[in-house]
Amino acid sequence: KSGSWKLQPGKQHIRWAMSLKDFKTWSPSNPYLYTWDIEVRRGSKVIDRLRIPLGIRAFHFDSTKGFFLNGRHTKIKGVCLHSDWGALGTAYSYSAMQRQLKLLKEMGCNAIRTAHNPPAPGMLSLCDSMGFLVMDEAFDKWRKKKTKYDYSKSFEAWHKRDLEDQIKRDRNHPSVFLWSVGNEIREQFDSSGTRIVKELVQIVKALDSTRPVMA
Repeated sequence: KSGSWKLQPGKQHIRWAMSLKDFKTWSPSNPYLYTWDIEVRRGSKVIDRLRIPLGIRAFHFDSTKGFFLNGRHTKIKGVCLHSDWGALGTAYSYSAMQRQLKLLKEMGCNAIRTAHNPPAPGMLSLCDSMGFLVMDEAFDKWRKKKTKYDYSKSFEAWHKRDLEDQIKRDRNHPSVFLWSVGNEIREQFDSSGTRIVKELVQIVKALDSTRPVMA
């Protein structure tokens, strides 16, 4: 069902609720995607267009029965995947990523944790279309350093902006079902970790309340 609004100069927020019926759900075994088509028109002329893949799915965790996707009990069979391609280096490569995901799919994998950093946007698009659940990870350092020039030098000034940008960028991907705000964090051994993780969870939840946040 389409909708239209008359746009005003400046920033404008539009809220739109719609009901869906007879739709196909997204899952690793059947990664069905629709297309969300947004156009800006001046009269009858299209002056801007944005096409966003849209996957429809629902999930929840049960403390005794485990994970359910679209109402079905589902085993999460995952790997921790670093962003590198051996001799090809660490810069994102579509063909290398596609090959890697194809091999993982063939061995029965259906989920990925993006160790230890936010993934390339192209990776999430492939996970949407090829059918992988993704734990989208943000940091492996907070304020305490691991190496001399690591992210701890930038954490104080940049962690809020960087985390917000990541959530805004990735929250429309049906493959993303968990946010991770930390891995192997040195603050986990003292009380400062509790304070920091509460702040990070609040940042995430302000932008996306539909997914669990973990570390």
